[in-house]
Amino acid sequence: GSKKRHNLEIDLFGGEPLVNFGVVKEIIHYARQREKETDKNIKLTLTTNGILLKEQMAELAEAGIDNINISLDTLNTEAFKKITRREGLARVLEGLKEAMKYPQIGLKINCVPVLEDPENLINLAEIARDNPIHVRFIEMMPIGYGKEFRFCGEDEICSVLEGAYGEMTPITEKY
Repeated sequence: GSKKRHNLEIDLFGGEPLVNFGVVKEIIHYARQREKETDKNIKLTLTTNGILLKEQMAELAEAGIDNINISLDTLNTEAFKKITRREGLARVLEGLKEAMKYPQIGLKINCVPVLEDPENLINLAEIARDNPIHVRFIEMMPIGYGKEFRFCGEDEICSVLEGAYGEMTPITEKY
């Protein structure tokens, strides 16, 4: 089918939006009502750490969320604890699995590759290969908390992924 053109894009992020789930639902409902009243197409995207996603996914889908971005830097439990300073990788993965039950909702993983383990990048890329999910590798700025980790730039990320999957081909489509 053809892609729906959007006149307006709304991104819900910052802190952890799902902690204020009632507010998130109100924003989604309000946007959908405005969409009907104005005959405009609104694209709603939520960025979350995924900890609360499993429990709230059905209501997000029912409310009309278009896309969900999950911030996830590693699939390694110990590395996850080091990066986030808490437990919770299993809950994030359960939330991701729950979100995949709603194929009408676009899913992306935002990954800041901060670890020296190249296998981590490959494991995260596998998610995109095996599922209808886009994985975006985002460079960390070496400031603040970012100073505690070795910087991993685009060239290094591409080198690791090309070593595992072969030559990359740039795309021009917007996702």
